[in-house]
Amino acid sequence: MPQGVPFLNKKCPFGYTIDATTGLCTLFNPWVVSGVCLGAGALGLGIGSAVARNRVQPNPREAVIAVSALGAGLAVGLIARALMAPSLPTASSAPIPDKVVESRLMQASLKHERPPPASVTTQLVKLETGATLPGVPPCEPGCVCIASTPDWCTTAQAFIRPRDVGFMVSYVVQTSAPPKYDFVANVAQWISFFKYQPDPLGDVWCPPLQTYSRGMGDCEDLSLLTTSVLVAGGVDTSLTVGTVQDPRGDFGHAWVEGTDALGWFLIEATNGKLYRGQRPAIYEPVLRVRGGRCAWGYS
Repeated sequence: MPQGVPFLNKKCPFGYTIDATTGLCTLFNPWVVSGVCLGAGALGLGIGSAVARNRVQPNPREAVIAVSALGAGLAVGLIARALMAPSLPTASSAPIPDKVVESRLMQASLKHERPPPASVTTQLVKLETGATLPGVPPCEPGCVCIASTPDWCTTAQAFIRPRDVGFMVSYVVQTSAPPKYDFVANVAQWISFFKYQPDPLGDVWCPPLQTYSRGMGDCEDLSLLTTSVLVAGGVDTSLTVGTVQDPRGDFGHAWVEGTDALGWFLIEATNGKLYRGQRPAIYEPVLRVRGGRCAWGYS
């Protein structure tokens, strides 16, 4: 067992800096912004003074103009940085993003309209061999097409791969970590910066390293990646599959549950929301995959 506390090796997206207290990505750091403004002001004053000294009749306005131009450029840059930065998961009150709900409901309606043939529902299709079956959409290389409910278990067992994403986690001594560092919270925020991408047809699950490389995935892909990173960090974690009760209709979904030093938690991997202490009522678990074992009817 590695010594020390787990630390997530991450880079914040453009528009964010890392908070020295929590390790989380934060949009505005007043100390950094103040330092940049002072540096830009000093640089502008120096440039303006140099220009004025090289003239036969120095004009002090040139120094002021240079400083003002740099200040305006800095302001525009900071505004652009803020506008281009992705929003944090806490910015939305919805537990699950609307685009996720809409795509899952659409997939559910298609399943009811066009159920797969009986000969297909008992088979798991792996494109690793290049094989496909009638009625089952082709998968991308390395991924698995889910053809029946039992496939959730076997595929999750195969795709929870902490070793594949071990490079994302380092173990450091407690004193070198940020004073209020929460590994689970950092993983939850990190996964929120991935893009949700629904499966165009069928239900396709991809391994965590493939999702990491693409920077996108659906709820199962993002949950498998989140689970694998947490397990790599020594956190007791399970991939959970079940149903979400939404006013617009119920739909199948996947999320992450686990326990750390602060207690029980749930991560909604499609937006990085972290819940502690109690599962929100909208989530109804059916399957928990933990430690290579599947528990059906889990609650």
